[in-house]
Amino acid sequence: MAREIAKRLDTIARSDRFIDGRGRSDLIADLEMQHRAIVERISPVDPKTGFDLIWRLLSLTNGLYERCDDSSGRLQDFFHGMGPDVAALAKLAKPDAKDLA
Repeated sequence: MAREIAKRLDTIARSDRFIDGRGRSDLIADLEMQHRAIVERISPVDPKTGFDLIWRLLSLTNGLYERCDDSSGRLQDFFHGMGPDVAALAKLAKPDAKDLA
């Protein structure tokens, strides 16, 4: 499952297609599904992989803001809402501080 999530995140990152208001809803639903799978299915059995995946998900932020109409703020809300999960997974996975910097 982790491999499939990683592939999906890579696909989203590589895309250069502009996302309009209609596409934004589908995108956010997709991102929420990936987020839930990471937090609920991957992280309980492998916190390090879960943290790596949630970090990759979070790293999509700038690229998506550049190519998405987020006039409603829903995409921003999604990424801001991930904060507690990122922090919780960081505590479990204990990533190297130098890597995070």
